[in-house]
Amino acid sequence: MKKQMFILEVNDTQDHSWQGQVKWIQGDSKQSFRSVIELLRLIDSAVGEEEAASAGSVASGPGDLPAEWRGASPGDAAIPGVPAMGIPDD
Repeated sequence: MKKQMFILEVNDTQDHSWQGQVKWIQGDSKQSFRSVIELLRLIDSAVGEEEAASAGSVASGPGDLPAEWRGASPGDAAIPGVPAMGIPDD
């Protein structure tokens, strides 16, 4: 597996979690996150996409981005599979 590098910027801590931006160096993409779990899912999707590409199961070239990162820009609110932040239903 090729080493993956990310730059993490935590702008705030609300609802017992982090909010900020993560930049994927190899994919040259930046994405906002609203919670630690959302951050981990973004990183996992980038690493998983890179592993699949190196295994030959997905045709990709330098700079290809995971599906969650394609067309996204900092501040995008919706990320597939990640619930919107708010007050949990108890």
